[in-house]
Amino acid sequence: MKQKVKKVVEIFLWGMLICCGMFFKVQAAAPPDIYVNGQNVIASPGVVPGVSYEAKTNTLTLSSVTITETAMHPGIEAFGDLNVRLIGESQITGKSANDIGIMVSGNLNISGTGTLTINQCGFNGILVGNDICIKEATVNITAPTGISSTGKVTIDSGTVLIKATTEHAVSALNGFTVNGGSLIAASDVSNTIQIEEGDFLLTGGSVELNPANNVQPIYAKGAINIYGGKIKLSGNVSRRITLKNGTELSLGTGYWFSPDTQFELEVFNGKGSGKYRAGDTVTITADPSTKDKLFYCWVINSSEAGVHLQDPIKEETTFVMPAQNVTLTAEYVEVIKKNTVVTIGEEKYKIIGEAFSNPTVAYCGNSDAKEKTITIPNSVSWKHVEYKVITVSKNAFKNNKNLTMVNIGDNVTSIEKSAFENCKKLSKVTMGKKVTKIGANAFSGCKNLKTITVKSTKLKTIGKNAFRNIHKKAVIKVPKSKLGAYRKLFKNKGQKKTVKIKK
Repeated sequence: MKQKVKKVVEIFLWGMLICCGMFFKVQAAAPPDIYVNGQNVIASPGVVPGVSYEAKTNTLTLSSVTITETAMHPGIEAFGDLNVRLIGESQITGKSANDIGIMVSGNLNISGTGTLTINQCGFNGILVGNDICIKEATVNITAPTGISSTGKVTIDSGTVLIKATTEHAVSALNGFTVNGGSLIAASDVSNTIQIEEGDFLLTGGSVELNPANNVQPIYAKGAINIYGGKIKLSGNVSRRITLKNGTELSLGTGYWFSPDTQFELEVFNGKGSGKYRAGDTVTITADPSTKDKLFYCWVINSSEAGVHLQDPIKEETTFVMPAQNVTLTAEYVEVIKKNTVVTIGEEKYKIIGEAFSNPTVAYCGNSDAKEKTITIPNSVSWKHVEYKVITVSKNAFKNNKNLTMVNIGDNVTSIEKSAFENCKKLSKVTMGKKVTKIGANAFSGCKNLKTITVKSTKLKTIGKNAFRNIHKKAVIKVPKSKLGAYRKLFKNKGQKKTVKIKK
């Protein structure tokens, strides 16, 4: 409820500021009213010690003055534009919940070599109806809201320190630019910088934002542009920033970032190590694979979330350097020697071709003797290498008592001798598209084998007695285009004459 009341009051004050600003633009000949400590310093020059006004430059000079807000007026109140020049150390102190340190209906410029401290204000430190610019001076504000502007906020130089206790450190309707100097701002409840329209732009100087309660350090409806200077953020840094060259980056928390800062890239087992600016496109190259090791992929240090490799499984790839140091490692897998037998799940394979040159394996069998249906895959993965399965080994399923169905993958070219011999319950076999050879006795003794489907048009060789004693009513289905040739090829391979070969 308290926050809603504050918002209503703020809207009312903005209305007053805008109306007053319009009035004094129409009444251009009349001097603006400027109140300090509730006293009209235009009508009564010198009424507030340490405060003077120069009409020619519309400049209010504060010389080591202490200002206390009154019930009717902010510490400083101006209807129209105002320039404030600081000399020495001045202070504005509030008394009530609705106090405002400085309220200006037009543009406000603060400059000079002095310091202005605004504290104990119950509402705003500075409330401006149009733009505000701070140059050279030091401004230190502690208030529910630090600076509010319906225009644009600019810091050209000097030092600005803001502690916002309930709202934003800076609330700018049409953008916020820091060209130099230093801004250190914190907020206890809301986003530290709130920009309803327009962009945040940093071209020089330094900005440090420290929101509490995991709110955002900067909320901007437009872009967050970092073209120069340096920035350090904490809290919920969820927005990406844009550099001058158009590159977008994600910033982490707790460190200083500058577009000119170079970050370290360390590459293990490859090339590309060095220093790079955030936004640079970096090329990394893995050390060449050898007969003993094969490149697998790039591994990113798990804490470096801003790295996005274009292709992490290519030996040479690129990425955009984030605003942080990066460590990358080229990972390799051991090359398994030829004729090595490996177990993958319940299946055994023998390495035929080495991973580096020709990753191929032979299917040697299944350790689960009770398995009824077997599918021999097109390929298998072993230690991050994909191997084609091109052969069913000799005796792979010989004398298996439970096997009833076999599907042979499309990369298999050879079914070796006695691969399925005496599988008495085997009733159905499907061979893939690349089979060129069926070895001797490959299906001999499979007395219940009734259906054989051959998808391959490349079959050249069938060994002796390959189909001896299969079921007498078996049907061998072959491609239509190979019917004549395969009837000749299958002739006298051990099967009964009642076995049919058809398309």
